[in-house]
Amino acid sequence: LDAKQQALIALFEKRKIITTKDIGLFFGISPRAAHALCVKWLASGFLVLKDPAKKSRSYELNLDLQNKLFD
Repeated sequence: LDAKQQALIALFEKRKIITTKDIGLFFGISPRAAHALCVKWLASGFLVLKDPAKKSRSYELNLDLQNKLFD
């Protein structure tokens, strides 16, 4: 995991499902930059798309990571 992914795990400890907006606020970056991170992390398998709706798109951690970190 890279440094941002490791930091984001702290947000997943509070919430199981997060949005692009949550990621932007967490890192203090623009929604567009947060979306770019999400696209990259989806491709790598770090995140899984929970709700594909354009305005309310949400993500959760890869199930294997969830099991390793939270069980």
